[in-house]
Amino acid sequence: MTPMTNTETLTTAVETKAPLGINWIGLYTMVRREVSRMMRVPIQAFVAPWISALLFIFIFGFVVGSRITQIGGHRYLEFVLPGIIMLNVVNAAFLQSSSAIYFSRFIRFV
Repeated sequence: MTPMTNTETLTTAVETKAPLGINWIGLYTMVRREVSRMMRVPIQAFVAPWISALLFIFIFGFVVGSRITQIGGHRYLEFVLPGIIMLNVVNAAFLQSSSAIYFSRFIRFV
């Protein structure tokens, strides 16, 4: 019997490793729980980001934008609007995920 070299042992260990799959039941459970949580707090999930976006657009677009004519050949509101939208998307995503984790910890679920 010949001894196995390090590369043969490594190859054998990699080949016998089970492939990672998706836990569909767990994924469905998490999605269902998050969707039901979002439906319980619609003001926090849907209305607050819209109000925040409109306030930013009003403040930066009309108050500050009336004093600045153009930036790079574009009106100030056209220049600032994509940044405000992305700011609100990232903020809402962080708010939803962190509040879900915090509330789960608060009720001793996690």
